[in-house]
Amino acid sequence: MPQSLEERTDRFARIFPHRVEKLVKSFDLLGNCTSKSSYAWDEQLVRKVWVHILVAVTETAKSYGLSVEFTVDGLESASLYDTAAIAGYLGEDAIRPSKVPKAGKGKKTKPQNKPLF
Repeated sequence: MPQSLEERTDRFARIFPHRVEKLVKSFDLLGNCTSKSSYAWDEQLVRKVWVHILVAVTETAKSYGLSVEFTVDGLESASLYDTAAIAGYLGEDAIRPSKVPKAGKGKKTKPQNKPLF
């Protein structure tokens, strides 16, 4: 049975803030891994993960009608859909095409939840 606009708005107001709080908490926990006295990390893996995260942020924002642009170490968000640019940023000769986000052409796209690593 279809729900009214008021019911859908109330549900969004109830669920959305909780999910944002969980997301922020997850980033706080991720930030805890930056302690060099406790952790050592592979720079290329960290770059891949951040590309993956930023693609998800960009695509999710697009679902809300928002445009998100960013630059990470000189790589602009528009380059996330360019296989050669990603490979150059990650220091790889090539990456598998299935691992590169595909730009939507006038249609909604879902976040690419497949890991890039």
